[in-house]
Amino acid sequence: MGKLSRNLYKVSMKIEHCWLSKVCKEYSLIAEVLKMYNDDKDREYMWEEVILYLLKDFDNPEIYDKIISYIRVNEQIEDLRIINIGKGEIHILVRLRKCPVYQLLERTVIYYTKETAASNGRLYIKIRARRRSQIEKVMNKIVKKNKDIEVLNITRIKGDEEPTILQDRVIRMAWLLGYYEIPKKITIKEMSDMLDITPATLHEILKRAERKIIGKYVKNI
Repeated sequence: MGKLSRNLYKVSMKIEHCWLSKVCKEYSLIAEVLKMYNDDKDREYMWEEVILYLLKDFDNPEIYDKIISYIRVNEQIEDLRIINIGKGEIHILVRLRKCPVYQLLERTVIYYTKETAASNGRLYIKIRARRRSQIEKVMNKIVKKNKDIEVLNITRIKGDEEPTILQDRVIRMAWLLGYYEIPKKITIKEMSDMLDITPATLHEILKRAERKIIGKYVKNI
């Protein structure tokens, strides 16, 4: 895919028919793609290893089956294998036809490093490239060939300014459950019990996430 460079970018996208975006929006999840690799028998297909993180309904046993069933019937999915189901997490391996984004990126000089999806239905990919213009050129090709794909923004990530997947999950969960409303609809203690961590640990995770998000906002106003 080309030589790794020092600049890391995040591309925010909306893909109308993406299975990952759909399930995250439908069930208020965030997702982390751990691995992507080609299918050994058919190069038109690929495998994705994914962890889905629930933001609510942790203790509802039916929700896990509903999410799995929702993914199985998606037209993109050829095969689904369950690796593990834990409290608030679903770890799966899916086989699907290569998406246009992956097909083009694997033939370019930019390096596709990470993919996540959020409960707002957006897909985020992290890319290493020498220049932003390289990414813009590739994304323009993708959008021209695929009318259901929209690139929302491309931002350069500097240092440690981006929330980790845990920080992202926790702050979205806090927002969704009403922690930031006045008066609060949920306490730190109630949220920490849901996540099986101490209130002090949860408070630190939230503060670190808030600092990064506020810092990014302040720098751009």
